[in-house]
Amino acid sequence: MKFPCCVLEVLLCALAVAARGQEMYAPYSIRIEGDITLGELFPMHAKGPSGVPCGDIKRENGIHRLEAILHALDQINSDPNLLPNVTLGARILDTCSRDTYALEQSLTFV
Repeated sequence: MKFPCCVLEVLLCALAVAARGQEMYAPYSIRIEGDITLGELFPMHAKGPSGVPCGDIKRENGIHRLEAILHALDQINSDPNLLPNVTLGARILDTCSRDTYALEQSLTFV
């Protein structure tokens, strides 16, 4: 199943809205509930200007990686023989293409 661009745009808007609601917890993140949660760090945005962690959305590498993990989760969760009675979830964090911001985001995993 390949996600159309409009679905990804909606997902990114949801990511931005979720980030506003989670400013103190984990900005630029999205959570998909499951019995087991996988953590991912992706560069969904380019580096922002000075003083701003994130810039423009990276449509190529960032979108493709997000699409790949969503597709993988969908395929795994829809196969009852692969992981019976277990649902995989995800915690996807945006690194904003910055090493220091990636480290800061990764600390929310623990």
